Amino acid sequence: MKYPLAPGGDMSRLEIEKKLFEIVGPHERIRAVNGTLADYILESDHPPPSIQQRLSWCREATEAVAWVHARGVLTRTLTMLEV
Repeated sequence: MKYPLAPGGDMSRLEIEKKLFEIVGPHERIRAVNGTLADYILESDHPPPSIQQRLSWCREATEAVAWVHARGVLTRTLTMLEV
């Protein structure tokens, strides 16, 4: 889950997200266990990523989207906060 539920928050939104994770199942490109791409780019002292690294990230994101779509789940706009 992305964020904890705020007091008085809409629990149904989290229930839907939980159900979607159950449908999608495990895949190495679905969970960002080391943080998001935004974390890496914005909160680190790493040098700018090479074009090869950027292309690799695009391929990895495409693999994740293909996996999700193959299970009948549609996605919306993805940002580096979700990758």
